[in-house]
Order: sequence, then structure tokens, then C-alpha cells
Amino acid sequence: AAPFTTPDAAVRRTLRTSKGSSGPRRYQKLNALLDNVTFVMPDQEFTKVFMLSPAKIKLRHLVCGSMSFQDALVESAAAPDNQAVRVHARVSGVDITCSTDWAYTWSFFSGSGKATVEGAENAVDVALELASSLSLNRAAPTKATVQDCKAQVHFKNMEFTGGITASILDTFEQSVRTAMESE
Repeated sequence: AAPFTTPDAAVRRTLRTSKGSSGPRRYQKLNALLDNVTFVMPDQEFTKVFMLSPAKIKLRHLVCGSMSFQDALVESAAAPDNQAVRVHARVSGVDITCSTDWAYTWSFFSGSGKATVEGAENAVDVALELASSLSLNRAAPTKATVQDCKAQVHFKNMEFTGGITASILDTFEQSVRTAMESE
């Protein structure tokens, strides 16, 4: 057998908890691993006009984790020269929790605190090319190129803490949500 093969059915079977499982238990083992994975997102800064005065909002230390998903589809096809394989992966039903430090300044008011954001039913589509300098029958890929990546991110719940200023930031929730979903 070739050192690198990607039969779609084998990939799906490996990811599943048990053959024929469905629903939330389908990827139970992989979701247990993902639950402990965190990743850092870039800081965000934006301005929103409120009552004719600009409000500057900053999101810092944006960390996401506690990730799980409900379904994954992986399709692959070898390039005609057999030196690359094109892989398309779609992961759907992605749930994730993010936390961030926030701060705002508006007119002569300012404040800061923390926020927790929960996202549900998100999806990611990724197209990759995995390439080798030799035939894939002789060597595993050594280079990966992302050809396309699309994410659908929807946050269902945002909770701001930080006293009275957290209540003020609730006014800008839609702007914060839009900034975080666009990342």
C-alpha cells in the first residue's frame, strides 16, 4: 500500500466514535480532545458612533476553546501527476466558547471588564493541497497549501462583566458580535 492514502470512508470512520453512530455521540472521542484545545485570536479595535459621539471599543486577549462539532465530511482526489492530493473538508455543527478582555472610551466615560461569548452551529469549509516532491506512492506530502477557507460564525450568547460599564457595553453588543464573527 502507498505510504499516504486518504480514502474518504476510512477518514470518516476513524473520526467517528463507533460505526454507524450519529448525533452528538458521533465524534465523541475527537470532541473530548478538542475540548482542551485553545487558540488565540488577534486583538480587535473598532469605533461605533453612539448618540453622535464616537465610542472606541477594544477587545484584547481573545481566546477560544471548548470546541466540539457534530459532523465532518472529508473528500480527496489525487492530482494527475500523483504528486499532490486535493482535500476538501467541511466541519459543521461547531460549538465554541471564547473569552476576551474589553475596554471602551466614549465621550468622557470609559470602562473595562471581561466577556464570555458562546457560538453554536458554526461551520468551516477548507480546501487544501498536500504536495510531495515525489510521487505520493513513494513519499508523504511535505507541503500544505490552503486554497480556500470559509467560516460561518454565529455567536448566540454574549455576557459582559465589569460593573455598570458592562451594562453600557451591552449597548454595543451587536458591534462586538460582528467584530468577533468576522475574525
